[in-house]
Amino acid sequence: DFIVVIDKPKGRTSFWVVDKIKKITSTKKVGHTGTLDPLATGVLPICVGEATKISDFMMQGNKVYTTKIKLGERTDTLDAEGAVTQRGERDPLTIDKQELFNTFNRFSGNIIQIPPMYSAIKKDGVPLYKLARKGENVEREGRAVNVEKIELLEFDPPYVEIRVYCSKGTYIRTLVDDIGELLGTLAHVVELRRTSSGIFDVSDAVTLDDSTDLRSLQTKAFSIEDVIQRIIPVIKVPRSLAIRVANGLQLSYFDLMTAAGSSKDWTKSPNVALFSEPIDGGGQKLLAVLKIVPQDFEDLINMSPSSKITQTLRIFRYDEWMVQDRCSIK
Repeated sequence: DFIVVIDKPKGRTSFWVVDKIKKITSTKKVGHTGTLDPLATGVLPICVGEATKISDFMMQGNKVYTTKIKLGERTDTLDAEGAVTQRGERDPLTIDKQELFNTFNRFSGNIIQIPPMYSAIKKDGVPLYKLARKGENVEREGRAVNVEKIELLEFDPPYVEIRVYCSKGTYIRTLVDDIGELLGTLAHVVELRRTSSGIFDVSDAVTLDDSTDLRSLQTKAFSIEDVIQRIIPVIKVPRSLAIRVANGLQLSYFDLMTAAGSSKDWTKSPNVALFSEPIDGGGQKLLAVLKIVPQDFEDLINMSPSSKITQTLRIFRYDEWMVQDRCSIK
């Protein structure tokens, strides 16, 4: 049970990476935390075993991409793998850096994006890319995303290289297409690399090729505990309470305040992670991730100390806690 960051190779799908890791680890429970296009390379966190239970929480982090853009042409896929469908009316060589900066500023902050047809989003249960391959173009709902900033790395018209800091769910191909539209030149992605995803950086990544084995994965692997305590506030609870939580107990405001002591970090987060010492000794292990209800802190502190304020989202290593439960009965 671990998390490993793969430097996804160009031309391979994210599902290919998952399948490869399944074979290397001989584990069926393997999943990724955010699809990368076949054209793209870079950071692809992979969860193995019990770690798949924290993938949803890992996906919430911001992303950083570097991308090379070609001005002057739009393609049907919005990247270099597609066919050119339109050429811009404006000559890309008339663009200067200041105009680029001004355009980037137009896309900074909270924006609405229309997902591209060539994407994994489903319409009536069918992935959009399958409809696109049939020549269909269906209506898509806009999605709110946040672009923190866009940096210019290289300027050599018609090619431009940028770095994008953005929220999860941001489509770089769509962003580039929108930039090209506003410039009047049109544009598409030529190269795309994700250098950061949440707490993970490309420096954490393992290259995946025919020589990659289990040992090379484990050398740079992260434990579930390592990751979860970097993204969710942690409260340590005694074994007796851990067993009850594993059996479905929902905690009260008093339970959490007692266990957390002077730390109030959990009151500022929608979720909290519970750690406890397992029956076989060793360090603290992740027991559960709980959702705090209500989310409003003012409502929270005004509740009765005995009020149940948690909902269990995930229980980890359930069989181990059941062993602990049986041992405590004897």
